[in-house]
Amino acid sequence: GAAPEPVRNLLEYAGLKLASSRLRIHSIESQRNVVHVKFQQDAAVDPERLLEFVASRPGAQFTPAGVLRFKVDGSGAGALHEVRQLLKRLALD
Repeated sequence: GAAPEPVRNLLEYAGLKLASSRLRIHSIESQRNVVHVKFQQDAAVDPERLLEFVASRPGAQFTPAGVLRFKVDGSGAGALHEVRQLLKRLALD
């Protein structure tokens, strides 16, 4: 049968941690429905894709301190999945 929601959330969180480690992301924090992704200086992300994301997402910002801020729809597993999809999109090929 299908895994319970807490188990699915745990697996999604583990996948997010692995992806963020590979991309050299310092931290990912969520406050209400706003996500803050702090990149290390040597982050392994495609800068063009990052700029495309910011331009396509109303209210998204990338600060000089290397922090990406953007709103997510909802919270919990949906937000985790949305952030993980973003990390896949930003990854260098």
